[in-house]
Amino acid sequence: MNKISSLTLGLLSISALAHAGIGPVCTSGDKNVSLETTREASSNREGDTVLVKLSRPGKVDAYLSVHPLTLQRNAYILNGIGYGIGRGNFKLSLGKINSNHLYPKAKLSYQHEKVAILDGSSPEPELEKFDLSCSMGPEINFENICSTISDQDQLDRLLLKASAQGDIDLAEQMLACGANAKTQNSMGCSPLMLAVSAEGLDCQDPHDIPSLIDPLRWNKGRYIFKMLLEEGAMSASVDEKGQTIVHKVIAQGFDDLISILKEYNAKINIQDTEGLSPLMLAAKNGYAQGVKALVEAGADKSLKNLEGKTAYDLGENLLPQARKLLLNVDSDGIVIQGASTGCSPLRINIPMGVSTKITLKAGPSSTITMVQSKLGINLKATAGTSASQTIRFDGMGTYKFQCGVDGGTQVTGQITFTM
Repeated sequence: MNKISSLTLGLLSISALAHAGIGPVCTSGDKNVSLETTREASSNREGDTVLVKLSRPGKVDAYLSVHPLTLQRNAYILNGIGYGIGRGNFKLSLGKINSNHLYPKAKLSYQHEKVAILDGSSPEPELEKFDLSCSMGPEINFENICSTISDQDQLDRLLLKASAQGDIDLAEQMLACGANAKTQNSMGCSPLMLAVSAEGLDCQDPHDIPSLIDPLRWNKGRYIFKMLLEEGAMSASVDEKGQTIVHKVIAQGFDDLISILKEYNAKINIQDTEGLSPLMLAAKNGYAQGVKALVEAGADKSLKNLEGKTAYDLGENLLPQARKLLLNVDSDGIVIQGASTGCSPLRINIPMGVSTKITLKAGPSSTITMVQSKLGINLKATAGTSASQTIRFDGMGTYKFQCGVDGGTQVTGQITFTM
């Protein structure tokens, strides 16, 4: 038997525990709530289920039928998020077990399903949360899983595999055994990247792609993602495409994870092999929430890709209000700097229908003017000062303007109004 097979056998199975009646026993001292695996339920079209009983004072016991395929292999026992069906839904996170077979960080949330009332509406489910003390029972003899792993490379490979497949309990066990949270696979992807990457589409070794589609994959991925961060997985490493964890989070639409990455000092402005920063990627994909999250996190809007385009240029599929966030402006709005040699920038993009402030700043020795008659722009800034004007245009199109030293050399620029 190889090491991986030994590891698999070393992990307790849901069905075996349920059949033997020695599943986790959890109690809440303050509310006298208990949770325990009671017996194996009857089979359904997909196989065996496990019956879990939730007992609460003054309420009828809730029996939750949990199918192994909706969980990780013993995930709700070792460190998972389990979803029951029937009279209610629950999530149980046990965390790491200690030498006394106890889970000191166990938590349970239970959501009772209410039936629809007479008018056909469904009231909001009741959500109850309990801090639990859980034990596996002294009669269980845990195998030392770490002793079945031959070397550091195998630990790291199993952590990568667990992250790619959303295998919560395996990921935690490998970290507990000393796997490197910053390891990378042959494509340069870290466990953190794999936890939030689409199955089979990005970054993954074909051998790590599960044969069945897991409807809870993203919930499990988020759980592993946060667990890895707590274990020091944050780094500025890039994959073979030059992409960071921030690129991966944006590519999968997890804008809510940006603020978490920022707390862990993630580098949010690294550009990949195509010159795309995460902000440019969000703009290119028309991902407004990702744009907003990255702008709020301080992403650089002035960066350009290999074609010389900024995030604003790439954001043609964004709605005007979202695209406006990508304008590279300061407190003075769009700033045009004038000098004896001319004005810069000479290409300005403005969302149509959006009031936008334009500020003309003159250098220390010249008076600068900017004129566009159709748009009503007529700015004049004396040496060392600035002049501003707010414009709005409800159509699309490009309009040329003249800018330069008053009474002297003028250069031609253009203002483009876009969707």
